[in-house]
Amino acid sequence: MPRLPQPLGTLLEYRSEQGEHHFVCENGRLRLSAYAPLTFRFRIDFGADPEPVSICAAVPETPLELHFEPSEGGFECALKSIRIAVGPQGHLGFYHPDGRAWWIDDPIGALEDQGRITLHKALQPGERFLGLGEKTGPLDKRGRQYQNWNTDRFAYHPEDDPLYASIPFYIGLHSGLCYGVWIDEPGLSTFNFGASNHRFASVRTENGHLVGWFFAGADLAEVVYQHSRVTGTSELPPLWALGYQQCRYSYYPASELLELSRQFRARRIPCDTLYLDIHYMDDYKVFSWHDKRFRPLSAWSQPLQEAGFKVVAILDPGLKREEGYAPFDEALEKNWVLTHYDGEPYWAEAWPGLCAFPDFVNPKARTWWSEWVARWLSESEGCIDGLWTDMNEPAVWGKSVPDTLISQTDQGPEAHRVNHNAYGYFMAQATWEGLQRFRPNKRPFVLSRAGYSGQQRIGALWTGDNSSGPDHLMLSARMMAGMGLSGVPFCGADVGGFIGEAQPELFGRWMQLGAFSPLFRGHSMIHSRDAEPWSFGEEVEEICRNAIGLRYRLLPLFYQGFDEHHRTGLPVLRSLAFEHPFEDAVYQPEFENQFAVGKALLVAPFAQARGYGKIWLPEGRWYDLYTDRIWEGGVHVLELKPNALPVFVRAGRGFPAQSVVQHTAERPQARELHLYWGEPGQFEVYEDAGEGYAYRVDDFLTFRVHWDETRFSLGEACGRRAPGRWTVFLHGLPESFSQANGMPIERRAYRWVEPLSNFDPYYRDVDLSLEIGHLARLSWDWDGQPVDWVLS
Repeated sequence: MPRLPQPLGTLLEYRSEQGEHHFVCENGRLRLSAYAPLTFRFRIDFGADPEPVSICAAVPETPLELHFEPSEGGFECALKSIRIAVGPQGHLGFYHPDGRAWWIDDPIGALEDQGRITLHKALQPGERFLGLGEKTGPLDKRGRQYQNWNTDRFAYHPEDDPLYASIPFYIGLHSGLCYGVWIDEPGLSTFNFGASNHRFASVRTENGHLVGWFFAGADLAEVVYQHSRVTGTSELPPLWALGYQQCRYSYYPASELLELSRQFRARRIPCDTLYLDIHYMDDYKVFSWHDKRFRPLSAWSQPLQEAGFKVVAILDPGLKREEGYAPFDEALEKNWVLTHYDGEPYWAEAWPGLCAFPDFVNPKARTWWSEWVARWLSESEGCIDGLWTDMNEPAVWGKSVPDTLISQTDQGPEAHRVNHNAYGYFMAQATWEGLQRFRPNKRPFVLSRAGYSGQQRIGALWTGDNSSGPDHLMLSARMMAGMGLSGVPFCGADVGGFIGEAQPELFGRWMQLGAFSPLFRGHSMIHSRDAEPWSFGEEVEEICRNAIGLRYRLLPLFYQGFDEHHRTGLPVLRSLAFEHPFEDAVYQPEFENQFAVGKALLVAPFAQARGYGKIWLPEGRWYDLYTDRIWEGGVHVLELKPNALPVFVRAGRGFPAQSVVQHTAERPQARELHLYWGEPGQFEVYEDAGEGYAYRVDDFLTFRVHWDETRFSLGEACGRRAPGRWTVFLHGLPESFSQANGMPIERRAYRWVEPLSNFDPYYRDVDLSLEIGHLARLSWDWDGQPVDWVLS
């Protein structure tokens, strides 16, 4: 007769062992440790399972000391910033010192049912749930349920779940409190945020234990910072990876790639990266080249390099079942492939036909793969600059892999389902290590479709096989915001939509949104119309040129954002919830797609290119990026311009920028600092070579910019890179100011985007509505010493 799910039961014993606190109950056990004043690890189990090995948690060796005292049948620990309580039934609760419940068990608590453990947490009034990585649906996940199980989801719907990557971290908000929960579970997990009930939220795991981390904080930034200390942050990417990237399934033969590069340069549309999809391979076999389409390699790679292009090639995990094909032979001989329980290799259909799949969970298999990556790159004469790991859920034509698969780990054989969500992560990691083997002095770039927590340490994620409709355009903004909240800053969606064919005006909007995405890649499917920036007519080409040009002008802001993420864990693209977590407008359907780039820019995406749109601006004074028109905080209806998405800068904010370049190896003619008057402000500038690792020593430049009503200053430059010439733009500076330290302040018109051509033969006027008139500016060569400019 089936038994009922078991609760932990009555608390029987408490003991402390080397910083880990054990609360032993009738049926199970709760273990708790602290690794920072507001960072706690907990584990719930109902048996004697060994301690699970974390794939990505960077756990300090020594936990902090906690002192629990008996209290009302349980135990309690009171710290300066938080109180922890374990009740007489093993219920765990975290409380603010003023008594507010931060995150507490529902009376049901934890239940075990045939190896599945479900933890029930009390829903708080007005509680919101954000994050959970690559998820569809609204920004606030309250009232919804999600699964984490990496899945090949072709042409997913804006409500579909699960998708390709699993980041089991979410942020809760209520009662003026913020917290984060990360469940360290690379197998199947289910999160219910009050779906079908109004009593509790829950998380369920399937592997006999539930390991999680709780992060408390005064705001979202503090919670995200603590999460990043456990799961890691991104290293600085190569600067070229932040430029525009052009991809298609598929550009072949090589002559098509060369023509593509010529079109970009002839049309003066900036671009850094071109992609090779599966048609560059021989019979779709990984680590091979198609002799007729792409050899000799130097015939196409050298002209691309001379034109300033980088090349990224796809790698799929499926190894074609073909004797004499070396990667397959070696993997099979060494037993470095996924197998069934009886030892028989797992065969399934993928691009090459019947395939075996490397067991990326096995460290030895990962080393083997990384060696093959390095060998292939070397044999490819260095024509590949980055790699793209695809189909790595693993994908077997939209079907699920069977439950009979096993992997080899350092602890012995383990069911594949235990680490399923980490399979793509491990493939990307091995690929990243292969790039490092080949070019140890250059920063690797790896773009992956599938991933897991910690993915940020080894590269970028994109949102998979999206569609070209307007709903997917708006969804991509929310998905990128969710990934940023969950620790993955280098993310993006296929610009234009991978599946289907965007209408011309919509394609322009896709490109404008992509310009503000951390990963900016155009990508389209085979047998669809061309989807390059010039493919939709002259007007859309100009719109795309402006959007891509704007991205290159803002590259210093994006690069600075990645430097800030590396230090603090904060994302580059941020939900407005970061600075306004308890503003209801942030979560309203009309405004939930708005986001910030760092602290500087507020972007309001729209799918339609003309007409009127409604936006919400937080309290304060805001500048229209393109005109410097002042807007007050609140809800506004504005006219939409086909040439630009609405973008705003708050008074008292600022950022670095540069002149347009055609690719990142080209030196910009001007470096700029943009300061927005109306409130005292400051920001930091950071730059380095954009490649290599000399920045870890002293090959960088960084300084701070400050300003108030009557002056601005540049702090002392740090690092050994020469500051050089800068132009400071003083947005909103009153006309009464004409000098800075006696130097005349120049005022001229300024444009972030160029006006669209007028194709009507009867009306030749140029639309200058997106222009800033009489913008104050000051240029000088700077030696890096502190400068204080007094305005008069």
